[in-house]
Amino acid sequence: MGWDKVQGVWQLNDSRMKQRVFQETSDSDGEDKLVTFKGKGMYSPPEFTWNHSVGPSAVRFLNSDKLGKQYENDIFIGNVNDQSIYHFDLTNDRRQLLLKENLTDKISDSHKEMEGVIFAKGLRVTDIEVGPDGNLYVLSHSWDADNQHLRMGTIFRISKNT
Repeated sequence: MGWDKVQGVWQLNDSRMKQRVFQETSDSDGEDKLVTFKGKGMYSPPEFTWNHSVGPSAVRFLNSDKLGKQYENDIFIGNVNDQSIYHFDLTNDRRQLLLKENLTDKISDSHKEMEGVIFAKGLRVTDIEVGPDGNLYVLSHSWDADNQHLRMGTIFRISKNT
Protein backbone atom coordinates (compact mmCIF):
# COMPACT_ATOMS: atom_id res chain seq x y z
CA MET A 1 0.00 0.00 0.00
CA GLY A 2 2.98 2.32 0.39
CA TRP A 3 5.72 0.88 -1.82
CA ASP A 4 4.03 2.06 -5.02
CA LYS A 5 3.87 5.61 -3.65
CA VAL A 6 7.36 5.69 -2.13
CA GLN A 7 10.40 3.71 -3.17
CA GLY A 8 13.57 4.46 -1.30
CA VAL A 9 14.06 8.16 -0.84
CA TRP A 10 12.46 9.08 -4.16
CA GLN A 11 8.93 9.74 -5.27
CA LEU A 12 8.42 8.11 -8.66
CA ASN A 13 6.60 9.79 -11.54
CA ASP A 14 4.29 7.98 -13.99
CA SER A 15 7.20 6.69 -16.03
CA ARG A 16 8.71 5.18 -12.83
CA MET A 17 11.62 7.63 -12.90
CA LYS A 18 13.09 9.22 -9.78
CA GLN A 19 11.51 12.62 -9.40
CA ARG A 20 12.62 14.18 -6.11
CA VAL A 21 13.11 13.41 -2.46
CA PHE A 22 9.77 12.36 -1.00
CA GLN A 23 8.53 14.93 1.50
CA GLU A 24 4.73 14.88 1.45
CA THR A 25 2.63 12.35 3.33
CA SER A 26 -0.76 13.85 2.42
CA ASP A 27 -2.37 15.15 -0.75
CA SER A 28 -3.82 18.62 -1.40
CA ASP A 29 -7.09 17.62 0.34
CA GLY A 30 -5.19 16.64 3.50
CA GLU A 31 -5.92 12.94 2.96
CA ASP A 32 -3.10 10.62 3.99
CA LYS A 33 -1.15 9.08 1.12
CA LEU A 34 0.36 6.45 3.38
CA VAL A 35 -1.12 4.29 6.13
CA THR A 36 -0.79 6.12 9.48
CA PHE A 37 -2.53 3.62 11.78
CA LYS A 38 -5.15 6.21 12.75
CA GLY A 39 -2.55 8.88 13.45
CA LYS A 40 -0.34 6.66 15.64
CA GLY A 41 2.28 6.13 12.93
CA MET A 42 4.13 8.43 10.62
CA TYR A 43 6.36 8.20 7.60
CA SER A 44 10.08 8.79 7.88
CA PRO A 45 12.59 8.45 5.06
CA PRO A 46 14.52 5.18 4.99
CA GLU A 47 17.86 5.03 6.74
CA PHE A 48 19.38 3.16 3.82
CA THR A 49 18.43 2.45 0.20
CA TRP A 50 19.71 -0.02 -2.36
CA ASN A 51 19.76 1.24 -5.96
CA HIS A 52 20.11 -2.35 -7.22
CA SER A 53 18.15 -5.54 -6.70
CA VAL A 54 18.47 -7.05 -3.23
CA GLY A 55 16.38 -9.48 -1.23
CA PRO A 56 16.41 -8.36 2.41
CA SER A 57 15.14 -11.44 4.20
CA ALA A 58 15.88 -10.90 7.89
CA VAL A 59 16.81 -8.03 10.19
CA ARG A 60 18.13 -8.53 13.71
CA PHE A 61 19.65 -6.26 16.36
CA LEU A 62 22.37 -8.06 18.30
CA ASN A 63 21.73 -7.17 21.94
CA SER A 64 24.71 -9.20 23.13
CA ASP A 65 28.49 -8.90 23.22
CA LYS A 66 29.03 -12.64 22.53
CA LEU A 67 30.54 -11.86 19.10
CA GLY A 68 32.70 -9.13 20.62
CA LYS A 69 32.05 -5.59 21.82
CA GLN A 70 32.44 -4.26 18.25
CA TYR A 71 29.14 -5.98 17.29
CA GLU A 72 27.08 -5.30 20.42
CA ASN A 73 23.78 -3.48 19.66
CA ASP A 74 24.50 -3.47 15.91
CA ILE A 75 22.15 -4.52 13.13
CA PHE A 76 22.49 -7.57 10.88
CA ILE A 77 20.54 -7.89 7.63
CA GLY A 78 20.25 -11.06 5.56
CA ASN A 79 20.17 -10.76 1.77
CA VAL A 80 18.81 -13.87 0.10
CA ASN A 81 19.70 -12.63 -3.42
CA ASP A 82 23.46 -12.36 -3.01
CA GLN A 83 23.67 -14.91 -0.19
CA SER A 84 25.18 -12.61 2.41
CA ILE A 85 24.69 -11.01 5.80
CA TYR A 86 25.35 -7.30 6.15
CA HIS A 87 26.56 -5.73 9.39
CA PHE A 88 25.87 -2.08 10.14
CA ASP A 89 27.17 -0.12 13.13
CA LEU A 90 24.63 2.12 14.85
CA THR A 91 24.96 5.44 16.62
CA ASN A 92 25.01 5.33 20.43
CA ASP A 93 21.29 6.14 20.60
CA ARG A 94 20.65 3.33 18.04
CA ARG A 95 18.57 5.65 15.83
CA GLN A 96 20.87 5.90 12.79
CA LEU A 97 23.38 3.84 10.86
CA LEU A 98 27.04 4.79 11.09
CA LEU A 99 27.98 4.64 7.42
CA LYS A 100 31.50 4.97 6.04
CA GLU A 101 33.17 5.96 2.79
CA ASN A 102 30.96 5.58 -0.28
CA LEU A 103 27.80 4.76 1.75
CA THR A 104 27.57 8.08 3.63
CA ASP A 105 24.92 9.18 1.10
CA LYS A 106 22.74 6.32 2.51
CA ILE A 107 22.49 4.76 -0.96
CA SER A 108 24.18 1.63 -2.25
CA ASP A 109 24.61 2.13 -5.98
CA SER A 110 26.23 -1.25 -6.61
CA HIS A 111 27.04 -4.60 -5.03
CA LYS A 112 30.68 -3.48 -4.90
CA GLU A 113 29.79 -0.62 -2.54
CA MET A 114 28.40 -3.18 -0.06
CA GLU A 115 31.69 -5.09 0.29
CA GLY A 116 32.69 -3.10 3.38
CA VAL A 117 29.57 -4.15 5.31
CA ILE A 118 29.49 -7.85 4.39
CA PHE A 119 29.67 -9.91 7.57
CA ALA A 120 29.22 -13.36 5.99
CA LYS A 121 28.75 -14.83 2.50
CA GLY A 122 27.44 -18.08 1.09
CA LEU A 123 24.21 -18.27 3.10
CA ARG A 124 20.75 -17.91 1.52
CA VAL A 125 19.44 -16.29 4.70
CA THR A 126 15.75 -16.67 5.48
CA ASP A 127 15.90 -15.73 9.18
CA ILE A 128 18.31 -14.41 11.81
CA GLU A 129 17.73 -14.73 15.55
CA VAL A 130 19.70 -14.06 18.71
CA GLY A 131 19.75 -17.20 20.82
CA PRO A 132 19.45 -17.37 24.60
CA ASP A 133 23.25 -17.85 24.63
CA GLY A 134 23.71 -14.43 22.93
CA ASN A 135 25.03 -15.84 19.64
CA LEU A 136 23.48 -15.27 16.21
CA TYR A 137 21.52 -18.13 14.65
CA VAL A 138 20.92 -18.07 10.90
CA LEU A 139 18.40 -20.15 8.98
CA SER A 140 19.61 -20.78 5.44
CA HIS A 141 18.50 -22.88 2.50
CA SER A 142 20.41 -23.88 -0.59
CA TRP A 143 20.00 -25.50 -4.00
CA ASP A 144 21.27 -28.99 -4.77
CA ALA A 145 24.42 -29.42 -6.90
CA ASP A 146 22.42 -29.19 -10.15
CA ASN A 147 20.45 -26.10 -9.01
CA GLN A 148 17.25 -28.06 -9.63
CA HIS A 149 15.84 -28.62 -6.14
CA LEU A 150 15.77 -26.53 -3.01
CA ARG A 151 17.32 -28.37 -0.08
CA MET A 152 15.89 -28.23 3.41
CA GLY A 153 17.01 -25.39 5.63
CA THR A 154 20.03 -25.49 7.89
CA ILE A 155 20.51 -23.54 11.13
CA PHE A 156 23.97 -22.10 11.64
CA ARG A 157 25.25 -20.75 14.93
CA ILE A 158 27.59 -17.79 14.51
CA SER A 159 29.87 -17.40 17.50
CA LYS A 160 33.18 -15.79 18.31
CA ASN A 161 36.32 -17.84 17.83
CA THR A 162 38.15 -18.16 21.12
